[in-house]
Order: sequence, then C-alpha cells, then structure tokens
Amino acid sequence: MNLNFNAGYTCGVLCSDGTVEWRKKFGNYLISLETIDDEFADRFLFMLATLTEGKLKSYQCRKIYKEKKYITNIVILRGKRYVKLFIDKWGVKTGSRTWKAPPMAFKDRDFRKGFLQGFFDGDGTVRLRLRAHKDGSKQKCRSVRVTSVNLNGLKQIKQLLKLEGVDCVIYPVKNYFFLDIDGKNRVTKFVKNINFGLSRKGKKVELSLDPTTFEEARKL
Repeated sequence: MNLNFNAGYTCGVLCSDGTVEWRKKFGNYLISLETIDDEFADRFLFMLATLTEGKLKSYQCRKIYKEKKYITNIVILRGKRYVKLFIDKWGVKTGSRTWKAPPMAFKDRDFRKGFLQGFFDGDGTVRLRLRAHKDGSKQKCRSVRVTSVNLNGLKQIKQLLKLEGVDCVIYPVKNYFFLDIDGKNRVTKFVKNINFGLSRKGKKVELSLDPTTFEEARKL
C-alpha cells in the first residue's frame, strides 16, 4: 500500500468533486464526497480509510433533480481532530474557485500521480469525435478534458501533467476554462503515466486508442 499515492488521490478527488468544511462558527468539520457513481464512492472510501483513524460513514440517499429521482452515494468523515490532521498533513485546499494542488504534488511523484488520477476521476471526461475532411475522409479525434472556473488551479494541473510528460492546453470558454489533453500521442502518455482509476473511464479511453475499437468507445 502506497500511502502517498492514496493521499494524493484523496486530495485530487477533494479538489475536483469533494468537500472540506472547516466552520468554527457552526462547529462543522468534515471531509466528504457525493457521487452517483458507486465505484467512485467505494474507491474514495478505501483511499480515505487508509489515511485516518476517524470513523467513516458511507450511505446512499434518494434525491430529486428537475423532477427526476436518483440515488446518490455519500462518503463522509466528521470530527475537528481528524479533519485538522488531514489538512495539516497533506495541505489540501478546496473550493470551486480556490482549490490548489498541495505542495507535495510538486515534490513527490507517488503523491502527484495519485493527485492527478483522483482529480481526473472526479472532473475528467473522455471526448471522442470524427473530424470530416474535404476529401470525404474522417479523422478519429481523442481528448481528455477538465472544465473549471479556477484558472490558477488548472495552471497547476498543467504543470503537474508536464512533470509526468503529458502536454495539454488551457483556453477560456465563456465563464469557464477548459484543459485539454488533445491527440492520440498525448492521450496515450496520459494513460501510460497517470490513467483513470475508475474502470468506466479507463475502459473508454483505452478502447479509443485502438482504431479497431474506437467506435465501441464512442458508444460508452
């Protein structure tokens, strides 16, 4: 078991999809993740459990969004002591506009790889399309994308990817910023050096790299 990787993964998830609350006024201290993906909830629960002695809760609840019912998974760690220990040790800072990569991500490779994998498990999407050319031919296009309002945070992700040999670009779209790992060679390096931890995302990106299974990947 690699605790630095596990800690990096947990921090990456918290920066992309999770929550760290430290509200002295209300006495509310917690680390949590809410997701409809069962595998994602289980993976986060496993990682976080290796890093704390606090009691973790994992449960499902029914919710309604736009008149549609769905079931979501919630993983939560409560307690001022345990949350403080985690923040102090791993240096995580969250918030949709203010999240930052922990300093250890720039120093320790295991932590960095875990952080990037957790971050892309949370917010990364695999985009596949066919680009039509004037001669009638079609080019298979692949990319891995993250969307965020936090430009400074994405710049840190770009730096961390570069340390792992993966190039990407960042550009604005309305009120958001896109980080794209675009092209077969770059996506291949991403898969080799980082990859997704979630099977559904990992399967899609790996199938997309083989021309014979590209169409199968588009259906996922």
